[in-house]
Amino acid sequence: MPAPSHPMKIKMLSGFEGPELSVQAGQIVDIFSKKEAQRLIKEGHAVAVSEDSPAALKAELERARAAVAEVETLRAQLEEANARIAVLEAAPTPAAGGGTAVSETTAEAPAEETR
Repeated sequence: MPAPSHPMKIKMLSGFEGPELSVQAGQIVDIFSKKEAQRLIKEGHAVAVSEDSPAALKAELERARAAVAEVETLRAQLEEANARIAVLEAAPTPAAGGGTAVSETTAEAPAEETR
């Protein structure tokens, strides 16, 4: 059994899509085996991209920017959730049957009726 081929980074010159894959012209991908990538290059559907080419570096920069944006979004959501938790923790606890619970140590005893 031959060893699996590692992916090869290529820049697509034409786009195509199928039930499990969609690529656009200009997109840099590393999802194809070396053999398949070389076939796409030979047929004129893609060009090879070296790891340090401007196109590869630009693609890596775009992926990094997208990752940073995702982290910033998650950070904002976490801050909002923590603020809501703080508000809920500071709110009075509802008593059974409605109203607000009052601790027994601070509640005043009801006045006794005199007859």
